[in-house]
Amino acid sequence: MKKSINIALIVLSVVGLFGCKKFLSELPDNRVDMDNPSNITVDNISAILVNAYPKANYMGFCEAMSDNVDDKLGGSLVLSNFYPYQYADANNNHTQDMPTTYWDESYKAIALCNQALEAIGKATNPKVLNAQKGEALVARAYAHFMLVNLFAKTYDPATASTDPGIPYVTKPETVVFGQYTRGTVASTYDSIRNDLLTGMSLISDDSYTVPKYHFTKAATNAFATRFYLYKQQYDSAVVFASKVFPSGDFASNMRPWLTTYRTLTYYALQQQYTQIDQKANLLLVETLSNWANGFYGYRFGFTSALQTSILGKNVANGTYAYMVYGNAQVLNIPKFYPHFVQGGLNANTGYYYTTIPLFTTEEVLLNRAEAYAKQQKYGLALADLNTFASQRIFNGYDANGNIIPYDPAKNTITIDSVNKYYTTGDLQTKVINAVLDFKRAEFLFEGSRWFDILRYKKEVKHKYMVSNNASDSTVLKVDDKRRLIQLPDAAALSGLALNPRDSS
Repeated sequence: MKKSINIALIVLSVVGLFGCKKFLSELPDNRVDMDNPSNITVDNISAILVNAYPKANYMGFCEAMSDNVDDKLGGSLVLSNFYPYQYADANNNHTQDMPTTYWDESYKAIALCNQALEAIGKATNPKVLNAQKGEALVARAYAHFMLVNLFAKTYDPATASTDPGIPYVTKPETVVFGQYTRGTVASTYDSIRNDLLTGMSLISDDSYTVPKYHFTKAATNAFATRFYLYKQQYDSAVVFASKVFPSGDFASNMRPWLTTYRTLTYYALQQQYTQIDQKANLLLVETLSNWANGFYGYRFGFTSALQTSILGKNVANGTYAYMVYGNAQVLNIPKFYPHFVQGGLNANTGYYYTTIPLFTTEEVLLNRAEAYAKQQKYGLALADLNTFASQRIFNGYDANGNIIPYDPAKNTITIDSVNKYYTTGDLQTKVINAVLDFKRAEFLFEGSRWFDILRYKKEVKHKYMVSNNASDSTVLKVDDKRRLIQLPDAAALSGLALNPRDSS
């Protein structure tokens, strides 16, 4: 079966796991025959890999499932916010910002990785394409990693070998509704590791025109840090975190919240946060998403009470530098810029795109602090926490309205200050809580809190008003089956068992 890739648009007929989708209409002579070795060039393979990253946004539904949101008793009711807030399945809904769409787009990205890898295998001189092969392998690993952490149980060494995983797809689709198995969480992680480590050795930053939109060496090491942290192999998490900035200089590569960001207007910050010139952004992706355009106005979102509990105090005994804008109904930190694209030259309608950061300096630093804490290397964990705090904490304002800078004498986090701030648990628990609190504050509106809730088996309670004077709530307990997002119904056509649900 001949395979053609449209280099201009990179559209692909992807079938099987998420149903049959028609090839977009393009003239045959605009396609490149990838069965012809002479067409398997660096430029053609690189053009495929531009789209080998999920073009859907997970941040909205992950944020809605977390404890970073509450019922604001007003605002926009949208399904991508309403369903996740109630932990309701919407596995037939493939609209923007829904979990099922993320599944679809992740497997589309995987399909492109597989098309690229198959073509590279047919190349006259495959070694010339080593950098592209590396990117395809790492991108394939990333998409599967996100899927297994959203649609399967969180990795647990005691149960991973029996917990159902997600299909690890390594070959291009050639039939409609090909049959797959879910494997286990352990086997999925094994496949991710193999792709990640093999691809990592081949990555070349010189192969990219715009590196921040690709898996560079730094972004790949950041991914490895997260992977090994989630896999609970903390020594490896530390090793890869330290490779992101070999000089050890995390501080100057963090977001300048204490300086530049505080001088920007709302809209300037909104545009700046996901720019490629921001050192903190290690990997960016443009997603077809309404998140930037409306997240602040959704009914279930950030509230004044949450602002106080999350940002009101911290273990460093100072003030967070983050700037929260808006009134009680639209409180937000402007991290995302809505980019509108018209449906045609004369169209009045179109689609919004949101560029999101997949990996950042701050995550790598805090992941390393967490890994150190897990190894009971508390001095090293506290050193990372203090690096973070030095770029995020100040001490109020002077008489002229200028911020009073971070003061090591007052703001340094020590074992004594951790023990005083956190009153329950052993020292390891307290240090990890300090890490998680910093992560929660840093990544507000970015969805990462959901993964910490899963990894640390935290209970979440969501309240919502059902009438003018009555309210209801749903509680997500640590053993609740709804912690696993339901697979799309169409996955059953490929032989996949859906995630269990309570009969009630």
